[in-house]
Amino acid sequence: MRPFTEPWLPNLSGAPLFFVTILAYKVLCYPCGYAVGILTSITPVYVAEISKASVRGMLMSLELVFAATGCGALPLAWRMPLGIQVMLILITLASLLFAPESPRWLIEVGRVDEGVEILERLHGYEYASASLVEIKEAIALEHATAVKGYGAAFAKNSQAFRYRTMLSLAVNFFQQATGVNMATYYAGTIFITAIKLAPHDASLALGGLGIAGLAGCVVGCFILMEKFGRVRTMMLGSLLNSIGMCLLAGGIANIDKKPAAYAAATGLYLFIVSFSMTWLPCGWIYGAEVSALAVRSQAAALGNAVQYLFNFLIVEVTPVGIKSIGWKFYIPFAISNAAMIPLLYIFFPEIAGLSLEGIDSLFADGRVTMRRSPRAPIEHSLAEVTRNQEKAHAEKGSFFENSEKTSV
Repeated sequence: MRPFTEPWLPNLSGAPLFFVTILAYKVLCYPCGYAVGILTSITPVYVAEISKASVRGMLMSLELVFAATGCGALPLAWRMPLGIQVMLILITLASLLFAPESPRWLIEVGRVDEGVEILERLHGYEYASASLVEIKEAIALEHATAVKGYGAAFAKNSQAFRYRTMLSLAVNFFQQATGVNMATYYAGTIFITAIKLAPHDASLALGGLGIAGLAGCVVGCFILMEKFGRVRTMMLGSLLNSIGMCLLAGGIANIDKKPAAYAAATGLYLFIVSFSMTWLPCGWIYGAEVSALAVRSQAAALGNAVQYLFNFLIVEVTPVGIKSIGWKFYIPFAISNAAMIPLLYIFFPEIAGLSLEGIDSLFADGRVTMRRSPRAPIEHSLAEVTRNQEKAHAEKGSFFENSEKTSV
């Protein structure tokens, strides 16, 4: 009897091997996904804590450049990571044996000498001496208002934990609200189903899209966000993303006309390049940078949870939306990108060019200093803030002492 071998079903003659393969995939994909969540939560925080302010954004973005390089590998994009995953993990584990601990964490837990030694080894004696003073002041300020648990991230205190955590959550939500996973996961579907390209032409278009995205990522990571600033880079990205979505929607709405197909493809390319050089690097690192040291891990974890939750939601909704309402599905993303521009300007202070302790100064005394430029100075140092708080505590103490004497 001829085996049942329809092209859309596996050959059942090899059923045991097929089901073993599926079972292995199901078992192993969950710990891999869990590990990716840990990686994306911890890596930006760790790199931020060991880097100088002038190169912090670039170093934090290297992970994204490598990820974008993998995404641009076309048919090998999923085979290569699966095939060489074990080797890369072993190399990473071996490298971590030589990686230094976060000096800020060491100083916070009382291992000051070790923290200073790492700072000197990484950046030299002068930088280590200056950073030690700032780090101690930041830790003292945060410990004065610190509480434990994830609720600490939403505490309303003199370091504006709640405001800073909400910024971290918002920037992760905004990154997904751009519509990036709709564009990246279903770019092939958009080219073939919506723009009506032949499969061969769609493959070429996808290849060009991957290369363009990688080039945009390199420009954003190494040039744009440090020179232009994190917030202004995201505002620029939101503007270009909105224009790209409008071109995509308008082109698909009039797809029977040949110029409309070019407009739609141009819109998709514009969106991918714009996102890659703006929201891709800045969206990942802003939340890790802006969070207070005492709750940085909690805020980063919450931000990544928001990121992956809306990632899942958009990926699930997109096929239904494309099939049901066609070109109208892209309009909400054009509107959401446009709406982000005033929100970023009003609520997000610029943090490029500042040390992590300098970022703390923007939120001193529970008030937000809305810094606009990466070259703008900060109004108050942490030392001034600490002195003001000590003075306030002293005045409060003397007030209670006088009250007690009066009552006696």
